[in-house]
Amino acid sequence: TEKTKDLLETYPEAAEVQCNFGDITTTIKNFSLALELLTRRRGITSLAPEGKLHNLMVDDEELHDLVFAFYPNVDPFRRETGRLERLESLIRSSTKRHLDERSAGKSSKLDAAAQSAWVWFCTFDNSIDGI
Repeated sequence: TEKTKDLLETYPEAAEVQCNFGDITTTIKNFSLALELLTRRRGITSLAPEGKLHNLMVDDEELHDLVFAFYPNVDPFRRETGRLERLESLIRSSTKRHLDERSAGKSSKLDAAAQSAWVWFCTFDNSIDGI
């Protein structure tokens, strides 16, 4: 998750790049987004050894949310209440950390994922979902 976070903070557009497998035969559809690939991976985690399944699923959810924060306008993921609540929590905790650091005289910026999610929350036109 840390490597993905570093990648997305350096190159946020990576979350919206579609995979192009060309002529390679695969069960994954061509031009899938990172979120779609991660969703496919969720099905594979069920094969994990006993006792490790829960940790893999939690890590997978965090990774999925991280990628979503940088490219949130993907249906149906943008309609998932749990995901939106986790993003809200991410924004709140990042804002609190940022304010605490600033009040302590430290230089601080809002976490890039939280900033991206905040901008999306503030600018998304939910009428396209009929809400």
